[in-house]
Amino acid sequence: MQVIKYQFQQHGDYRGQLVSLEEFNDIPFEIKRVYYMYDTIEGVTRGYHAHKNLEQILICIHGSCKVLLDNGKEKSIFRKAI
Repeated sequence: MQVIKYQFQQHGDYRGQLVSLEEFNDIPFEIKRVYYMYDTIEGVTRGYHAHKNLEQILICIHGSCKVLLDNGKEKSIFRKAI
């Protein structure tokens, strides 16, 4: 189980910030699907399922997230707050 923290290139000026992501460039694998979660109530648990082989990137835009990583041998919790 491997967690890698990526820093994406930001482009901005007085109008705000922009981050552009491309598969195999900024994201080191093929993008098959994109999910957006929003208006989630604090303390709500989502997921309740597993993947045997998965590469994914989680981007926390606002607020915070906590992810339980479990590969069947070890567990770890990853927290991120913005």
